[in-house]
Amino acid sequence: MTTRSYPPSVERALFMLSRGRCYEPTCQVPVMRLINGEPIANVQIAHICAHDDNGPRCAARFSKEERRSFRNLILLCKPHHTLVDRKRNERVYSEEVLRSWKQQREGVFGAQL
Repeated sequence: MTTRSYPPSVERALFMLSRGRCYEPTCQVPVMRLINGEPIANVQIAHICAHDDNGPRCAARFSKEERRSFRNLILLCKPHHTLVDRKRNERVYSEEVLRSWKQQREGVFGAQL
């Protein structure tokens, strides 16, 4: 997996709207942990539609910037990120499913952005 950077405002919005948890609806993994008194991110930024052309749920209709936009991103714990991005799981974790997770987690607050 490639390391990517996002505008700080996008990261802050994702963490705020996550309500402190991974976006997978039943997951209770917190987005932050204190380790030796230091807050450490406990989730990864995941793409609903793949960042790369050959990635899971690739949507050629989106530009590279749209793929990196807040609307296309969610926070997932590492196990859920791995599961969701497996090629064989693309139908299980479709774009529609991940968009519903985003809407459920962010609720009206996400729509207000």
